[in-house]
Amino acid sequence: PRAPAAPPVFDDAAGAALAGVIESIGSEGFGPDGLAQLNRWMPLCWWSIYRLFDDAPPTLHALGSFGVPDGTRASRQVYRDSLYRFDRTFHVVRPMLSEHHIGMAHWHAREIPGRHRAEIYSRHGLLERLSIVSDGEGHGVLAVNLYRHESQPGFSDREIDAVRGLAVPLVACVQRHIALAR
Repeated sequence: PRAPAAPPVFDDAAGAALAGVIESIGSEGFGPDGLAQLNRWMPLCWWSIYRLFDDAPPTLHALGSFGVPDGTRASRQVYRDSLYRFDRTFHVVRPMLSEHHIGMAHWHAREIPGRHRAEIYSRHGLLERLSIVSDGEGHGVLAVNLYRHESQPGFSDREIDAVRGLAVPLVACVQRHIALAR
């Protein structure tokens, strides 16, 4: 017998989630509402949307928590106060941006350097982060970070491919939200 074919990466659930994110663009609740919509598609506990710079603190654009205690604001503060200076996790993506304008990085908590891991990942039970990174057109890079909690399964290769398939329209939604929120 033949194994059933894997469903398409962009399926009805992905389309419905993306439509929900589109509906939340420009709203004050974009962070939590957008994440709730993405959870119609795949389990995620947090998301954070930052513009990152080489020589300045990051600019936060949205945060959200779903189904776990919300530590996003506390984590944002400790990251902005100091950890961003030592965070090299986005450096692996930057070379991709000159060619593709969007790149992705997948990090397990155990791969995150000590203090960063302790103050954010271990403190809040985060297992993994999948980051979609976009060229900031001369204004740093835009990072859309999707997190899994220790109570959730790790990202499978199929899920990572699914996120890659939704990356361009998701970044477009985020960019539109940022423009409207100004």
